[in-house]
Amino acid sequence: MSKILRKILSIIPIAIVSLSTNYSVAKSQIVPDQTLGMESSQINSVDELRNHIEGGVIRGNNLFHSFQEFNVEQGTSVNFSNPENIVNIFSRVTGKDISDISGTLGVDGAANLFFINPNGIIFGENASVDINGSFLATTAESIEFNNGESFSAITPEQPSISINFPVGLNISTNSSRITIRGNGHSLFLADTSDLASAVTSPIIGSQQNLGGITGSGRTLAFISSGINLTGATISNFSGKIELGSIKLGEIKINLSSDRIDFDYLQALDFENIVLNERSLIDVSGDPAGIINVIGKDIILSENSLVFSSNSGQEPAGNINISASRDLLLNGITKSDSFLNFSIIKPGVISQSLSSGKGSDININARNLSLKNFGLISSSNYGSASGGNINISVEDSLTVIGIPVINTNAFAISSISSVTLSSGFGGDISIRGGNFSLEDGGLLISQSLSFGSGGNININFDNVEIVGSFPLAASIETYLKSTIATTTIFSKGGEININSSTLNLKDGGRISSTTSGIGEAGNTLINVNESIEIKGIAIGSLQKNERNVSQIVASSEITDPSLIELFGLPPIPEGRSGNLSIYAKNIFLSDGGKISVENQGIGDAGNLEINIDSLFLDRGGKISASTISGEGGNININAEDIQLLNESEITSSADGDGDGGNITINSDVILGVKNSDITANAVDGRGGNINVDTIYLLGLQERSQPTPFNDITASSQFGITGNIEIRSPENLTEEVAFNRPLDFNNQQNLIEQICAGRKGKFGKITNVGSSANQISPDDFFDSPATTNENESLPNSAPAIPVKLEDDGFQDFITPDNQILEANVLKVNPNNTISLLSEPRLSSPVSCPTAKF
Repeated sequence: MSKILRKILSIIPIAIVSLSTNYSVAKSQIVPDQTLGMESSQINSVDELRNHIEGGVIRGNNLFHSFQEFNVEQGTSVNFSNPENIVNIFSRVTGKDISDISGTLGVDGAANLFFINPNGIIFGENASVDINGSFLATTAESIEFNNGESFSAITPEQPSISINFPVGLNISTNSSRITIRGNGHSLFLADTSDLASAVTSPIIGSQQNLGGITGSGRTLAFISSGINLTGATISNFSGKIELGSIKLGEIKINLSSDRIDFDYLQALDFENIVLNERSLIDVSGDPAGIINVIGKDIILSENSLVFSSNSGQEPAGNINISASRDLLLNGITKSDSFLNFSIIKPGVISQSLSSGKGSDININARNLSLKNFGLISSSNYGSASGGNINISVEDSLTVIGIPVINTNAFAISSISSVTLSSGFGGDISIRGGNFSLEDGGLLISQSLSFGSGGNININFDNVEIVGSFPLAASIETYLKSTIATTTIFSKGGEININSSTLNLKDGGRISSTTSGIGEAGNTLINVNESIEIKGIAIGSLQKNERNVSQIVASSEITDPSLIELFGLPPIPEGRSGNLSIYAKNIFLSDGGKISVENQGIGDAGNLEINIDSLFLDRGGKISASTISGEGGNININAEDIQLLNESEITSSADGDGDGGNITINSDVILGVKNSDITANAVDGRGGNINVDTIYLLGLQERSQPTPFNDITASSQFGITGNIEIRSPENLTEEVAFNRPLDFNNQQNLIEQICAGRKGKFGKITNVGSSANQISPDDFFDSPATTNENESLPNSAPAIPVKLEDDGFQDFITPDNQILEANVLKVNPNNTISLLSEPRLSSPVSCPTAKF
């Protein structure tokens, strides 16, 4: 054999050994750098799949490592050695590459691990951590220490002997993102045998020990410039999970014996956080832990969850989510998932299973949107209280339901608190600029067992509740956009609303309801400006009062399908709650309603309204009604009240109960076109009607309802109630309505104002305390047969004039324009002049008058 061949053969074993050794280390691709000098990190191979990191610089109870590259391949593990007395291990990557952790990263002992790579960190689908202490993965440039020194990955130096404990993280424009991948969570409902079970069952199958990145009960923290979770599961039994997405700034660190806390006050800008494809953040346990999520735009979609379930006796930690810009809970995006009620709906969920209070949910954002089954939910299945929900937005909060016509698609986008046990439900408190419920969206507090329901507290500049959808294509039951408290066996929660404006239309609803023996909660509404309630639910085949826009405190007979579904009593026994409203103006039209009612055997609550101007048109209704209990009382204090086009203020009792009383104090009360004030009963006593006013126009006391404008207090088989009207005589004042007679429909307004016929004398008689009121047909003493159409142009300075002998009231401007009336003047001879004050109006037509 030649010398060359023998030399080659002698080298082969050495090369094979060398390749084997390099292959073992290379599989995890961990390369120490030289920044620590003689104390550099050392990689020791335990076997082909396991590596051990030793060496490094020890300073006090801290151990420092530094690497050029750091990757953990799938199926392999890398553990840091934990020398005695070491509390914190710091590991930085000074090269230019991203770290890919697809295997297991661990620490042999109980030390905390801080892992830094500004280039970015990826945790693969099979990544896991085996760390008994806290774990921080960050793309910060450096960790700052109390002596002013930095452990930097950008300008790496050997730590000095005086370095002690960490106080902050420095995030710069060089910092990259953290990406965490997985196969999605495996949470499921305890019982999905039917829809009722699915709706009332807790979520079980906590992700603990089921894969993903799992902590030991201390802190799992991921802080970087952008965080993406795709099918990722991060769970920490009774521990803390922190997601912080910072674009620029410093984050303060407070390191304690059992966890790491972070302060973002010096963060200058934030980055986005995205959870999709059934990603999960889970701190369930005994007790449940803490979740903090801080970023710019935060998005949860495709069944992704932020979840806390408390199975212990101690109170759970809180769920805190803060978005400097927008928080979007986009729910389900795959159409087949809409129809499967066994699928866990996405969002932010807190539940209590035992005697420990559930996690509070605290959310701060500029804008918050929920759609496609997006949820914010607190549920209580134990004896303690459920967690509270606290939401603060700078601009807007929007909850959008879904137009799915299928009986299985029961869940919708909602903010909800529910108790299904003896414990109290959590309160819901929201505040901000604009709040909107759309297309069947819900804000609801429910008591489905013997625990009292939580309260709903709303403080917004503007509140709008609009839209509804049918629960099924063939039925007349609509899923309304609703703010509601409901109960069956216990006391329902209260609703408290403070806003500048409140608008309900197309079936929008505010309700406090009982469907069983429990008492419905009270509702208090304070609005600085106007409340507008308008319209029947879009798509309603007929005028069904359940589908109209309304504010109601009630005891309701539930839809038969829901009675069967949830095992509710067919006839409720509980008392309705009270309803109190304070506002400047209230406008009810197109069937819009404010009511207290009881469809069972209990009493109706009381209704109190304190306002400047009350306007009802086209079937607008204020009512207190009961089937067999006592009717509720209605108390209205206003400056002026206008009832037009079959509108009514009514109290009624259909069974043995007495009708409720109606008390009205208003300077002016006007009723036209078959509008009524009634207090009626069937077998019981009719309620009393007490009216204290200066001007009562168009309404007349009668013994029974007529097609005209009536004030009645009657009982079909019982005793008729009393009517007392207090109105002074011989008035010579002007009466100015806060609004024209119909602010919504100028056509109707002119029909009401311009009635009369030229060539005839018309008059309206002032009525004194004798209550000898006039009917609509008596408004003019000659029949109205006007054939001309008059046009009202844009307004100009008006000169009021009195009624002329031709019976037509002209309001003449300097350029001979005609203006509509908005002032009533009572003359010394008890006739009324219609006057006009200058105001802007669009040109309209004045056709044949009619009342």
